[in-house]
Amino acid sequence: MSRTKLAIFDWNGTLQDDVPLYFEYSVRRTFARYGLPPPTLEEYREQMTGAEFMELFWRRGVPRIVTTDDVFAASRLEILADGRSAELFPDVRDVLSRLTDRGCEVAVVSMAPTLELVEGVIRHGLLPYLSCIRGDVRDGKHTAFADCCHVRLPRVHPMDAIAVGDMVDDAIAAQKAGIKPILCTRGYHTRNSMEAARAEI
Repeated sequence: MSRTKLAIFDWNGTLQDDVPLYFEYSVRRTFARYGLPPPTLEEYREQMTGAEFMELFWRRGVPRIVTTDDVFAASRLEILADGRSAELFPDVRDVLSRLTDRGCEVAVVSMAPTLELVEGVIRHGLLPYLSCIRGDVRDGKHTAFADCCHVRLPRVHPMDAIAVGDMVDDAIAAQKAGIKPILCTRGYHTRNSMEAARAEI
């Protein structure tokens, strides 16, 4: 990792410890609105994908007119109304501090709404560590990963970057952008999901 000049992190489930929070507000409550039984947390973690986030909902009976934006908007309002928030994983500040201290640029790329992402970054005091923040990334993270290298941070070659995420989708996107993927198992995809997709990564 001595050559690493850019570390791109996913947000939800990678830096922010929010799986239980968003499972309750984005998943369980969405199914409840339509009188449908929700998946279990483990089923959700095994079956959901970032690229086609709503497929799990639609397969289980949520109307197809309901979009990712609808789910995110409703959950955000309820989370704010209930005064809830998610915390960072305990090691995050130390990791980011170590990276930036040795001159490594740090970026965050997420499918989370940009406003929500920036608010979270500021609330957790992470803004000084970050060179690039990209939210609302729904149609292919690989483009946003490449953008961090070539547009936002033009001095960084993809071979000198890593992308850290918690979903198989993150690893596939990183590879498409020519960036080395690193997966952590504490977020939205289980270790089983990652092992099952080993041939794709």
